[in-house]
Amino acid sequence: MKALHHWVVWRYFYKDRKWTKPPLRVDSKGNASSTDQATWGDYETALAVYQSGSVDGIGIALTTDISIVGVDLDHSYNPKSKSFEPWATAIINHFNSYTEASPSGTGVRIFLKGKLPVGGHKKGNIEIYSSGRYLTVTGRVLHNSVRTVAPRQAEIDAFLAEHFPPEPKIEKGAGNAANGSGHLSDHEIIEIGFRAKNGDKLRALLDGNYGEYPSQSEAELALCSLLAFYTKDESQIDRIYRGSRLARDKWDVKHYGDGTTYGHHTIQKAMAGTEAKLSRRDGQTNLTSDYRNPPSEVKFEREINLGDLQAKAIERGELVVSFLPVLGQDKFIVKGWSHLLAAYPKTGKTELLVRLMAEWAREKILYFTEEPTGAWDARMQKLPPTYSHVTLFHGLGTTPGEILNRLQPEMKPWCS
Repeated sequence: MKALHHWVVWRYFYKDRKWTKPPLRVDSKGNASSTDQATWGDYETALAVYQSGSVDGIGIALTTDISIVGVDLDHSYNPKSKSFEPWATAIINHFNSYTEASPSGTGVRIFLKGKLPVGGHKKGNIEIYSSGRYLTVTGRVLHNSVRTVAPRQAEIDAFLAEHFPPEPKIEKGAGNAANGSGHLSDHEIIEIGFRAKNGDKLRALLDGNYGEYPSQSEAELALCSLLAFYTKDESQIDRIYRGSRLARDKWDVKHYGDGTTYGHHTIQKAMAGTEAKLSRRDGQTNLTSDYRNPPSEVKFEREINLGDLQAKAIERGELVVSFLPVLGQDKFIVKGWSHLLAAYPKTGKTELLVRLMAEWAREKILYFTEEPTGAWDARMQKLPPTYSHVTLFHGLGTTPGEILNRLQPEMKPWCS
C-alpha cells in the first residue's frame, strides 16, 4: 500500500457535537476527497506531514482498481479488560490478514486483497469497503496479525454471504422500473445511484462525508433527495439512510407537535422536492413549489469542458488559464471570463456574489446594483464587518452619465 498514490492526512474536528476525521490533502492545500484522486498524495509525504505534528494521522483512499478491501470493526476492543468482543475475534481470525488498531484504540482495521460487488456495506459496528471512502492507517499492528495484505477473495465472499446476504429479488412490473415502490432492492438502488452522474456525491454522503454542506441536517436532506429520485418507498429511503454513516440518534427524535420525527419529516421534504423537480421536467411547472420550497442544496455545474478550455484561451491570446474559487471549489470561475449565476429566488445568489468578491479582492470593491437602497441595507446587515471594503452604488433610475460621474471618484485611487 505504501507504493500507492492514494494517501491523505486527517485532523480531528468537532462538528455537530461529535468529533470527526475529515481527510486533508498532504500538500496542505485544504480538504481532500475520498473520491477525487487529484487530492491524494504519496505515503512518504503523508508520513512526513504527520510526523511534523500538524495533523493527527494518515489514511488511504480506496478505489476498485487497486483491489484492496478494508474492514472496519468499531467498538470491538475493550481497553479496560484488554479483550476483543467475540464477534470481532471471529472476523479477525476469518480474514487472517494485516490488522491494526484504530485511532481511538477501541476498534480495528483489516486490509486484504480482493473485490466487492459494490462500493461498501455497513451493519451496526461492521463495515467493509473497496471504494468511495478512505480508512485511517495507524501502523499499530495487532501482535498476532500477519504483516502483509493477503489475498482473501474466498473469505470476502463467505463474509458477505454471512453478514450482508443479498436481498430477495422482487419481480418488476411493467414500467415504473426505478420510481415505483418495491421494484428495486436497496442494493440495486445504491448501485444505480453510484453509476449516475452524481454518483460520487451519493458515495460521499453514504460514507458520512458532509464537509461540503453547512450542516449534517442539510447533508441528510441531500441524501434523501438523491434516493427519492429512484424510489417512492419512504421505508426504503429510511432503511438506506440508517445503513449509512450519516445515521444518528436525532433521526428518531420527535421534533414536531404532531409527533412527526425529524427523520420522517426529512424524508417527506425530500420526496416533495423531488416531485416538484419531476413535474417541472415534464412541463408541469408549479410556481408555488418553485418559490416556496427552493432546494436547500447549492449545486454547481460546469457548462464548459475544461479539457477544451486551454485551447480556447490560446485563441484569445492567453497562455495560462487562471481560476477563482467558489466556496473552496476550484475550476468553476475562469478569471477574466464572463459567467452566468442562476438559481431559485431567495436562495442566496446575491449574498454569494458579494462574499465571493470580498474573498477575491481584499483591497476595495465597488458593487453596482439596481436594487433599492432599503433592500441592500437589509443585505449588508447580514454580512460580517470584514466586508467593510465593499462599497455599494445604487444605480436604480440613473443615467449612464450619472453612473460614470459616480464611478470616477471611486476609480481615482486605482488610476492615479
